[in-house]
Amino acid sequence: MLLSNSFVLFLLNSGWLILFLLVVMAALFEIGWRFGNSFVDNQSSEKDGGSDTLLAAIFGLLALLLAITLSGASDRFDNRRDLITKELNTTQTAYQSVDLLTIKTQQPIREQFKLYLDSRIDVYKDSQLMLAVEREKKFRAHDAIGDELWRMAVSAVNASPYP
Repeated sequence: MLLSNSFVLFLLNSGWLILFLLVVMAALFEIGWRFGNSFVDNQSSEKDGGSDTLLAAIFGLLALLLAITLSGASDRFDNRRDLITKELNTTQTAYQSVDLLTIKTQQPIREQFKLYLDSRIDVYKDSQLMLAVEREKKFRAHDAIGDELWRMAVSAVNASPYP
């Protein structure tokens, strides 16, 4: 691989990716320009009639490839945004459902809910840069907090006087 994994992760997370790609494209454009000029200087002055058609076909295929790639990236972004929205709505509904419990059980469950949300944020914060062992440890801690929240909610519902 031309670039190290840590450098690629740095580019993806820092926002320098656009500038890096711009510089690389400009450098490759310059190399191609110089190579093309030297190629034209070395060839005869006759022009092949079919080369324009071939170039148009190649550029058309490259444009199609780029369009398909960007369309796939757009779809993945939309799916990810939808999943985040659904998770947010589900979490908000669950937090608001705590109001249906008895007054004395609401406060401990709300505190556990805050711990759950903090651990949820912590799980995904810098998750690409951490080792798999650290990531697994965070997931286990998050699952433990979620299990405790569930146990507290079940016991609160069972203790409520409502049918």
